Amino acid sequence: MADKASSDWKVKGAREIFGARPALLTFQRWKLHILHQTEVHMTTFHVPDMSCGHCRKAIETAVGAADSTATVECDLDAHLVKIDSKLPAGALAAALEDAGYKATVAA
Repeated sequence: MADKASSDWKVKGAREIFGARPALLTFQRWKLHILHQTEVHMTTFHVPDMSCGHCRKAIETAVGAADSTATVECDLDAHLVKIDSKLPAGALAAALEDAGYKATVAA
């Protein structure tokens, strides 16, 4: 019973802090990121090491783990990845780097 009370307290505490706005808490590279963004925006990355279908799948999986609602388009020939996501470009670049792909925001 104590576990349920503790769990209820954490949920109520989070609701008091964040209110009705959705919040995403992630631990990446030992930093706490608290995101309140609800607007989807497109970010294009240059990923020079992306060259095959396996790379495409690894990138789609990494982005999907960071934001399950994101859509990913990969252009293998141009080495570009277009991502529609609620996450900022820095968080997406970190997800790509964690998957083993150096990514820079394309101009």
